[in-house]
Amino acid sequence: IRGKGSKERRVFITNTNLRDEIIKRRAIQLATLGLEGPLFINKFGRQLLPQTYRRRLRQLAESCGINGRITPHMLRHSAATFLIEAGVNLRFVQRLLGHASISTTEIYTHVTDNSLREALTKADTVSALMACSQ
Repeated sequence: IRGKGSKERRVFITNTNLRDEIIKRRAIQLATLGLEGPLFINKFGRQLLPQTYRRRLRQLAESCGINGRITPHMLRHSAATFLIEAGVNLRFVQRLLGHASISTTEIYTHVTDNSLREALTKADTVSALMACSQ
């Protein structure tokens, strides 16, 4: 996928059902262009324009009852945050996002209150301190 500044980005699709569905829908294109063709195509087999993708995303969100603004970048940000909260190494996330600098990736390291609460509960530092003092 071409990203910001026309920088080429590699997309990993680990969900086999989603990957199979994309390949099925692109069967004709794959036969002629190979795997290097665009990931998202329109009904004519051409690359989906960014504004069309944003419009489809907005329509999908509305059909799911999600009100408010939603953008592809918000999905990117959420995915990066989820990966970091799941314990994925920051360097892996940096490479996945295509950031040249780790400081750019560190923007995604904010911690949600729920994640912080879960980590503190898991660590149970108060009980550990109480046990050490006895």
